[in-house]
Amino acid sequence: MFRLARYVQVQRSMVMDLPEDDFLDGRIPWGEPPDWVGVRTDEGEEFEDGETEEEGLKRQKEEVEKR
Repeated sequence: MFRLARYVQVQRSMVMDLPEDDFLDGRIPWGEPPDWVGVRTDEGEEFEDGETEEEGLKRQKEEVEKR
């Protein structure tokens, strides 16, 4: 949980320090998101994400279409 919070804080600081023109042009150098290695579920089991990027995009599209 702290990894994600730290990622958000770092990205926010980076955006706040960007020159306005870069921000308005969408030139935002996002950092790598945190990995989930060693993260545990609420049940105490190690989190496993076996979903490929393509599978994730498909699942997200289906979830949006359901709404």
